[in-house]
Amino acid sequence: QLGNYFYLEAVERGSVSMVGSVTASYPILVIVVAITFLSETPTAIQLLGVVLVTGAMIALSYMHGKGADSSSYVGKWFFLTAVAVILYALWSILTTLALDSMPPLLFMGMYAFVIPPTVLGYYRHKGVRLKKIFPTWTTSLVIGIIASEIAEIGFFCEVLSVDQGPASIVFPIIAASPVVVVVLAYAFLKERMTMNEKILVALVIVGIILASMV
Repeated sequence: QLGNYFYLEAVERGSVSMVGSVTASYPILVIVVAITFLSETPTAIQLLGVVLVTGAMIALSYMHGKGADSSSYVGKWFFLTAVAVILYALWSILTTLALDSMPPLLFMGMYAFVIPPTVLGYYRHKGVRLKKIFPTWTTSLVIGIIASEIAEIGFFCEVLSVDQGPASIVFPIIAASPVVVVVLAYAFLKERMTMNEKILVALVIVGIILASMV
């Protein structure tokens, strides 16, 4: 949760392309820690696959977000983004360690107690009054609720994947989810995709296939 808030703060101060591309690099830290301290031993082909996925995602995040608006706070975003990267990587490793001796359902259930205080703390930091956080029922709100529920299903799948697979493989593949956003935006929102972006999407797919080989 803290990583998400640092990411939001970074986006407010810098371009989405830069913040997104730097954030997409967090699986590299996960791979290093998982191999060094968790004694994970991915094969050379799997390692090539996850590195390919991560590298392509960094480039794709930069290219796809290029041209997005950025504020005048140039340079102030990097520290916040770096903290977000470290927090995302730390979450990945701690999640792996916790699931070694904790049922996945118990781990997921803990979020019901963790999220409320962190959300309220962030609202307090932003100066948002509690009476303003209860929106009226609108189409946008309903779509937002549906989106949140879909995200929760994705989170459940992520936790179950970590519980059954090595962190050095699982997290880099999961971090490639923005490539789906790019493809869907191209298919349904009529956004344009350059040839370079199409190549990067193909590289992500190839990397996932390589990482899946055992």
